[in-house]
Amino acid sequence: DTTKVARIETISGQAAVLYGISQPGGIINVITKQPTGDNSGWLRETYSTQRERVDGEFNYRLSDTVSLLLVGAYEGDDSDTDYNNTYFRTLSPTLVWQPTHDTKLVVDFDWTSNLHHFTSGFLLYNGVPIQAPVSQGGFGIPQSRNYEGPDNIYDETTRTLFVTLEHEFNENASLRLAYNLHKQDSMEDYMGIGTIKAPAGNVEGIPAGTPSIEGTWRNYTLNNSMQSVSADGLIKFETGPIKHQILVGGQVGVDKFWSPRYYDWNTAKNNYIWRYWSLTDPNPNLNKPDDVAYVFQTALSTQSRREENTVGSLYLTHQGRFMNDRIVTLAGLFYSSIDNYVRAFGGQEQRYAASRTSPQAGVVFKVIDPLSVYALYATSLYPQPGGSLGGFGEIFPPVKGKSFEYGVKFDAFQSNLSGTVSVYDIRQQGRIIFDSTAPNANNPDADPNLPRGANVPTGETQSTGVDVNIYYRVVHDVQLMGSYAYNETKILHDAQPYLVGRKVTPFFRNRAALWAKYSPSSVKGLALGVGATWHGEGLRGYSSSSITGIPNTAKAEYNMQTNVSYSCKISGHPTTFSVNGRNLLKSETVVGGSGDVGYYFETPREIRFSIRVAY
Repeated sequence: DTTKVARIETISGQAAVLYGISQPGGIINVITKQPTGDNSGWLRETYSTQRERVDGEFNYRLSDTVSLLLVGAYEGDDSDTDYNNTYFRTLSPTLVWQPTHDTKLVVDFDWTSNLHHFTSGFLLYNGVPIQAPVSQGGFGIPQSRNYEGPDNIYDETTRTLFVTLEHEFNENASLRLAYNLHKQDSMEDYMGIGTIKAPAGNVEGIPAGTPSIEGTWRNYTLNNSMQSVSADGLIKFETGPIKHQILVGGQVGVDKFWSPRYYDWNTAKNNYIWRYWSLTDPNPNLNKPDDVAYVFQTALSTQSRREENTVGSLYLTHQGRFMNDRIVTLAGLFYSSIDNYVRAFGGQEQRYAASRTSPQAGVVFKVIDPLSVYALYATSLYPQPGGSLGGFGEIFPPVKGKSFEYGVKFDAFQSNLSGTVSVYDIRQQGRIIFDSTAPNANNPDADPNLPRGANVPTGETQSTGVDVNIYYRVVHDVQLMGSYAYNETKILHDAQPYLVGRKVTPFFRNRAALWAKYSPSSVKGLALGVGATWHGEGLRGYSSSSITGIPNTAKAEYNMQTNVSYSCKISGHPTTFSVNGRNLLKSETVVGGSGDVGYYFETPREIRFSIRVAY
């Protein structure tokens, strides 16, 4: 939860070499809070038109060597859609024991509970959202209507334990050992929407020919456990004018999950028990029927399975500094191995093993004090996302990647103007996409009269683009921060010629953001901010309503948000009042459509009020 986060760093360029991933602009580094070693804390209440939240943190100094941090939060989230809300709770204690100046033990535990009544989004009838006006082929049904009803529920509990031991032998040598245990238990009880159609006969009291929603109830559970151990050591030394830093380490982790799925099933007919809700009924009974009896179906074994992944890695990197730090080089080797085992119900058993040694290299050259140029090359190997199965329940081998990045970094006028400009080229082999023409277990021959489409791995996907990030302090009280990103993502090579050149979703070619902050020196504690975001027309997905997979587009969007905060002391307690405005332009959202036609509905504005009191 964000209450536990101390800060978020964007590690750009050459730093990505240390971590063995190939993504544009490096990685995001989330740094969590540690005990402060004193007795202090704060409590905050936030209320808005969409949610209510209470969070806080409390520090305790238990002894000269032991400190405790306790962080907690509760949030109730509502929406303008019926039966769509979330209740979130988290509690996270962190204990630090530092017996000596050079040794520190950190024990960090997180518990979260997430209870969610949900909707899968807008429903389509003949490719048109049912909420669209009748003149456009819809039914004019209120946008707030949720036909999945009040009994759709997702209930998840997670527990995570981190234990880290750090020891510094001297200023040039240190060692870190870590252990991580994570457990997740979740349950989803929901109505699976089938199609919207007009039944031929009288079904459940609905007259023949009445447009109706068809659905059946399902239950899905997931029990996931993951644990890993890691160790790394850091050594620093000098050879003449050259400074060296060597990092060596390794990690091994095992991830297991068990995911049975049950269906509202007619055993005699060996099929789902379909329920119907009339679109012309102004007050449909959307509750879960009393006679629902779940049955486990081995025939649908690809959706119920046991899986175990073992991932190991070894890494060795060297950093060199030359010419009084004017040139910095990084070179590394990252060895990864993946062993994936899946056993689906019905006897289907699959396994694959893969390994790769990934070289990585980077260099930074300071041309003049305010200006540096850099270049980066990195390769990677990582498993497919969980649940990515083919049309016949097959698992996919891991994704291989490589990236090239070149850029300029500048920091001028006493840091009043700084930023980065980078160009990147990323290639991935084995990326999973949905192909509406691919055969599956229900449709081996891709018969257009049957359900069609399946996940397939691509030969090679390419992502190229430019990232620009600029910070500018106009005057002492005014700061501007802006960014622009241009990205082109497409399938470069594939065994299926019709996939070559296809865009990979979700895809927006242009994005931009601008934020201005004003902190008047004449009014201490006051801060005002205003920001705007924009993205151009993009590709949301591919419709399966056609054998060729027609693209659905998303139109260009503008949005705006503001922030006003004032900090002062009340009865000796530092207190901050804040007002945030989000989605002020009521940005419109695409909700599907037939062919390249999109239907757009306004999302509501949100105004948040909060007060934070510290001690």
